[in-house]
Amino acid sequence: MHSVIEAEMIAALDEVYDLFGEAATYDADPVTVISRYRASDSQGDPSVVAPEIEIRVRRSEVARPVPGDAVTMDGVDYVVSDEPDGSPMEWTISMVEDVS
Repeated sequence: MHSVIEAEMIAALDEVYDLFGEAATYDADPVTVISRYRASDSQGDPSVVAPEIEIRVRRSEVARPVPGDAVTMDGVDYVVSDEPDGSPMEWTISMVEDVS
């Protein structure tokens, strides 16, 4: 059971996702994410540019993201590229477009 403060924080986070979230799938399961595009990563080779996107997703929707997991947003397939960063209530996940 959540404390009163935890319940209020969860409710506030849910409001943020209701306002700014977008539908996606994470390993084929429906989730709501908040996304932002980041500067492209040359991955050490300036002639290769891999567009990156970063998403935030609630821990209540994705238990433990790992590199290689599949995410689809707006009909575009992405793959988790790095270990996620986390807070007690949500994950921040870096992804690149799946070109395979």
